[in-house]
Parts: sequence; structure tokens; C-alpha cells
Amino acid sequence: MGPPADELIGSYALPLPNLTKPENLVWDAEPAWHDISETSAEGGQSKAGRVRLSLHWGPPAPEWGLRVVVFECRGLPRLSAFDKNDVKVQVKVQGDGVEKSKQHTTTIEDGGGDCQWAHGRGESLLFIAAAAPTEMTIEAIDEDTGSR
Repeated sequence: MGPPADELIGSYALPLPNLTKPENLVWDAEPAWHDISETSAEGGQSKAGRVRLSLHWGPPAPEWGLRVVVFECRGLPRLSAFDKNDVKVQVKVQGDGVEKSKQHTTTIEDGGGDCQWAHGRGESLLFIAAAAPTEMTIEAIDEDTGSR
């Protein structure tokens, strides 16, 4: 039997605006809360907490980039009866020409159900893209720190 795997707490698919339109060539989304959901074995959805983040799309020269700043999580369910969640947020960006289309924050060990990155200032993830991304998925994950 291999080491235990990370567990998905919940996720949210965030459609992005059409970033190729002239009015969206430089685009900012203020920090906002996004509800994440877990999917049951039967296919039903239930709320699994919230993630607060901001987005910025623009040219960080010489290439385009989507900067995602993850600030905090709230109301995440406890996945283990023995310890608190070791929380990281993974962001996946879909679109043509996106380098490193999957990135994650650092893990907050024993973060539990409510945790912040950089004392609420947030942790930044930068996705370099040749073309405008179309969708982004946010996942809160309980990392198995015991397997390191």
C-alpha cells in the first residue's frame, strides 16, 4: 500500500470573461469570496466552504499573464477525525498556450477550516499565457503532510 494521497475538500469552476475584447485587455477582479462544493458519490453537490481570491489579467511584459492571489479559506469541513486539515489551494487554468496550467499555494499545516496566506495579504500565483485563458478551477485540498 502506497502513502496516503491528498484529499479534495471542494472545488469551484470560475468562467473568465472574454479577455480578448478590447475592454478586457487589462482586467482586474477585486478580492471576492467563491463558494466551493464537494461532489458526493451519488453526484450531488454540497457546500464545502469558501475561498477568497483576486484576479488580474494583463501584460507583465513580454508575455500575457493571469495573476491569482489567494487570501484565505473559511468554513472548510474537517476531513480527518485525528488532525486538522493541512490546507493548500490549487488553481487550474484552461486555455491555449498556458504555461504551468496547474499551480498551488504553500500548505498551511493544521490550518483547519479557516486559514489565511501571508496573514491575510495573500499568496500570488502567476500563469503565463500566449492567449487568453477561458476558465479557472479552484480546489481546496487537505494535503497529506505525513507522506513527505
